[in-house]
Amino acid sequence: MMIVASLLMLLSSCHENSKRLFPSKRKDSYLITYSKNEIVVESDNGATHFIYKNGEYFTSSFGSDSIVFFSTVKDYRLKITDDTGLHYKIIIEKGDNGVYKTTTYLITDKGCDHPTISYSYDSNYKILQVEKLRYIVYK
Repeated sequence: MMIVASLLMLLSSCHENSKRLFPSKRKDSYLITYSKNEIVVESDNGATHFIYKNGEYFTSSFGSDSIVFFSTVKDYRLKITDDTGLHYKIIIEKGDNGVYKTTTYLITDKGCDHPTISYSYDSNYKILQVEKLRYIVYK
């Protein structure tokens, strides 16, 4: 039985998709699915898709599929407006020990930045931590 279980574990680890569940500091949890050209992060609020292009991952969460979201190539500081007129800032930067971080901020009408979510990941784009930083109610 031990040998069969070990073989099954080895076979499943070689599969193209891998899934990991990450609890954040809040009660939220995230199911992360990796495939050849996509990372999907699922939570109780739905799924977010990140598409791999030219060595970086892009998101369509803000209404355009040309917004870089995960990068190990260079640091970014982006200001964007989504389809509903909300303004966001995305900061992508390399931190200590080869860990990269992408943080999204909601920018209010008064110019205040409110952090919403942060992703930490390694140089192979494996997500190490997802942290929902503030609950924001959209009306």
